Amino acid sequence: MATLLAFGLLYVVGLPAGFAITGRITTALLIAPLVTGLIAAVAGIAVAAVGGSLSLWVAIVAVASMVASWVATGRPRSWLALRSSPSRPRMAGLDGWDAVVLIGPLVILALAALNPPVEWDARSIWWFHTSWFWGGGSSVQPALGNAALAFSHPDYPPLVPATIAIAWRASGSSSLQLALELSTMLTMTALATLGFVVRNLVAAASAWWGRVAGLAVALSAWMLASNTVARGLVDHLWSACLAASAVLLLQLARISGASQVVVVEPLPHRREAARWGARCDEDALAWEDRRVLGHGEKHRAVHGKPP
Repeated sequence: MATLLAFGLLYVVGLPAGFAITGRITTALLIAPLVTGLIAAVAGIAVAAVGGSLSLWVAIVAVASMVASWVATGRPRSWLALRSSPSRPRMAGLDGWDAVVLIGPLVILALAALNPPVEWDARSIWWFHTSWFWGGGSSVQPALGNAALAFSHPDYPPLVPATIAIAWRASGSSSLQLALELSTMLTMTALATLGFVVRNLVAAASAWWGRVAGLAVALSAWMLASNTVARGLVDHLWSACLAASAVLLLQLARISGASQVVVVEPLPHRREAARWGARCDEDALAWEDRRVLGHGEKHRAVHGKPP
């Protein structure tokens, strides 16, 4: 039950802002855990700088991110309407085959997270930081200034620790096994998102080739260090997010360029020139008709018959 509550929180917190950004409920479900991670990271920074409860800051940042996303995307309306502006260029949504081909194999690999949480770096860095954020500002601020904790790299990003900490709060469990499962899910989501944006980039030629290309990219990233992804390390999380952002920029540039229709309105002097040119053409044709007619009358007068 604690695991279900923790995983559900990752979707509940990030889904509204995810939908406001993407305009598609399926795509929002894909990126919701990452959006929750970003919200938790900003809340974690606020806890470190100002203090207070992480849960309170997460609620504040979640509402602010939802409003900011709606305003920035020009859709300040209820996300429950499940609608989006038809005039705004968008990527294709995640369909059933995408979920099977892109996400299914990654879920199977992620089952390795059911093994015991024994990775030293994960325990001494990410999950150790999680305990700080779980305690709020009274725990985070002293830990950041404690030179004895330098081995734990206190300057590392708070995305993963803060996300796990709010999941611990919501589920009532602070087990390292749950921390391992959540860490793996965040990385798996980042790799699935990378595969999805690659699929969209290649799908212009073929949807199925796009799915195969996206799966190949996601699996190759996972297999380069398969013994770390499902053991609590998050190096792949950062690299996948950066790569997905780069591919997404290419994709957005392509669909935005394809959707733009340029209408060139002639300048006033060009319209006048066009009308003058047409008038000149008419005058030239009239003059040619008169010349030909005059030539015919002259020929009849000389030869007694038309040319």
